[in-house]
Amino acid sequence: LMRPSRHADNEGAPGQRRPENAMRLLRARHDHDCEWRLRAVTLESELERLRTELSIQDPGTGLCNEIYFLRELGRALSRAKRTGAPFSVVLIDLHSSSLGGVVPMAMVHKVACQIAAFARSEDTVAEMDDGRLSVILAEAGERGAQEFSRRLSRMLAAEHWPTGDGAIFLGVRLGVAAWSAEVASVHAFLDQALADFSRFDEAIDAQRQRFGQAGS
Repeated sequence: LMRPSRHADNEGAPGQRRPENAMRLLRARHDHDCEWRLRAVTLESELERLRTELSIQDPGTGLCNEIYFLRELGRALSRAKRTGAPFSVVLIDLHSSSLGGVVPMAMVHKVACQIAAFARSEDTVAEMDDGRLSVILAEAGERGAQEFSRRLSRMLAAEHWPTGDGAIFLGVRLGVAAWSAEVASVHAFLDQALADFSRFDEAIDAQRQRFGQAGS
């Protein structure tokens, strides 16, 4: 008869330990992979946030750019059609006779930040691609927009804006459009505000003529 090996009872022990070690190694690898996936997702989320911010913000001021303004204007228009909630838009065109009519973009940035501080938190202040500024006034009809424009004009007229050659005054042209059921699209809304520029210019010319006649 063959004598049983003294190692017979332990033959399974090494075989049992190897799967346990392998499982621990697999779990460690899995945890490591999960950690890297989480880091990748977090990084991708941060990059997406930065892409979104860059797509809607002017890099010079942090204010909304034209893309975001048009998007918000479309949303406000859809909301007004659905609920009847009023809103209006004020387009702002800056000029300076002492600078040859052209206002440097650095000064436009400063004025834009000043207007953003002047506006309400629920309003949207944006810099347009052509250098104009624009404001979407939430829950404000034509009367509210006209009052905002008057206060804005007084505020800008009272400021001395510093330049390398001293402080200057800025002139401003304003175009106002208030929502009505007849406004069918964003472009029609902006056309209405741009047309108001012409009425603003006509009013200024008439005022200058009155002043000239009074002084003669």
